[in-house]
Amino acid sequence: MRLNIGLLLLSLLAMALLHTAANMLSDVIDWKRGLDREATPVSGAVVRGLLSPQQVLKGVAVLFVLGSALGLILIWLRGILILYIEIAGIILGLTHSRPITPGPGGYSGLRSKIFTAVNRCLKSRRDARPKGP
Repeated sequence: MRLNIGLLLLSLLAMALLHTAANMLSDVIDWKRGLDREATPVSGAVVRGLLSPQQVLKGVAVLFVLGSALGLILIWLRGILILYIEIAGIILGLTHSRPITPGPGGYSGLRSKIFTAVNRCLKSRRDARPKGP
């Protein structure tokens, strides 16, 4: 099987669009919940006053539509498995900042739950490896 550079670039562009949309959505949600009110080096455009939350949400919608359209092209070119991956990515993108459980710093979103689970799995695999001499 040869690497198809065109499909790789199309996939990377789709992922970048969807990931950017998810980050922008997270910025708006965090701002609305009062978590991000002061500008820091990693603050989004809402906190800095460069864009209104409504403007950012319009951008989120455009990026999700564009990323999803590219995903549909990939599904057409490569098959239904891409659809399942795209659906999972969109669900995670839309829900990764949604509050799930209260924690010490406020509410913890789905993204942090997933990262915690993945890190625990990786740690358990690392700990289960035989130690060197």
